[in-house]
Amino acid sequence: MSILAEILKEEYERLNSILASYEKMAADLPKGSIRKKTIGGRQYTYLQWRDKDRVRSKYIKSEDVPSLSELIERRRQYENEIKSLRLSKKEFDRVIGKEL
Repeated sequence: MSILAEILKEEYERLNSILASYEKMAADLPKGSIRKKTIGGRQYTYLQWRDKDRVRSKYIKSEDVPSLSELIERRRQYENEIKSLRLSKKEFDRVIGKEL
């Protein structure tokens, strides 16, 4: 195998490894968004997310909101990286082919 082919194979494996790692980290973080609802003149905070075709909600204590917001933002960052990596992988497959 040529040196170039070996380098491309290593890069492809690295790309797959990073993608799998980011997907696992994103799956471990909460998904959805934080919403505030006013009920009876008082404001309550909920985590809302989609579960198939339904929207689910879970009450969040006010002291937990900052840490939960940080976790949700981290998941969004991972999801953006995953999109980028999938695009790179798709381009890699298209240009190089699936020969590796």
